[in-house]
Amino acid sequence: MNNKLSGKLELNWVNKNKTLIVSDYEKVKYEWVDPNDYRVSEVRLLKEIEKFGDNSDDNLVICGDSSNALTSLIKIPEYRKKYVNKVKLIYIDPPFNTGQMFTNYDDQLEHSVWLTMMRDRVLKAYELLSDDGSLWVHLDDTELYHFKLVLDEIFGKENFVAGVLWENKPGIAMDAKQFSTSHNTILVYSKNSEWKPNYLKIEVNLREFKYQDKQGRYYKRVMLQKWGANSARADRPNMFYPITAPDGKVIYPMHRTARGVEDEGC
Repeated sequence: MNNKLSGKLELNWVNKNKTLIVSDYEKVKYEWVDPNDYRVSEVRLLKEIEKFGDNSDDNLVICGDSSNALTSLIKIPEYRKKYVNKVKLIYIDPPFNTGQMFTNYDDQLEHSVWLTMMRDRVLKAYELLSDDGSLWVHLDDTELYHFKLVLDEIFGKENFVAGVLWENKPGIAMDAKQFSTSHNTILVYSKNSEWKPNYLKIEVNLREFKYQDKQGRYYKRVMLQKWGANSARADRPNMFYPITAPDGKVIYPMHRTARGVEDEGC
């Protein structure tokens, strides 16, 4: 629905103005509370278990509830100084809320519960992102379009970068009732609209890309005419007709090398 105060599109759900806390970890019970409830901002101290590698101080592996972990990183002074507004990239792969039961977690939450839990965690992640940082959220179609509206509210629609498709199943599901989907989507948002990705340097394959334009960029030439097997007029009689080029030369679909005649160009 449209928010008359801000003029922006807004997704509403039950108890959107509240937040969720875990009231019982063993029984996995949640409680709706006011955002100003003292328990919402309660800080859990991080207990160091072990160190790995020479540069272990540069990395953390935190086991536990993600909301508690994010709160600790934001509020504990030693971590706050190191991580708030300093993180370049955050990637999250949350439960998709598909309505299934798995061994380690319940993936069948009410939409309002799922949306609130996700929103509250992303709001905390937003504080950690640097000004040139980006958030990547991995979802399937179940909650994708709902949560995109929530991310638009948090980051601003202008900071939506792209929906990156990731092929998660190479084959086709023959038992699909309607469409067989083979991909998930990764929603990418930047902290500000000036964000740019760091492109990988690509080594030029000079055997294949052996030509160079005026800007120094390498390219290859590809023949537009058919060549090799199944190139004769008899193979595609309805597609075999001449085209007159701007210089007046008459071009046929079959390349001359297919007839055993040497020819250069495309």
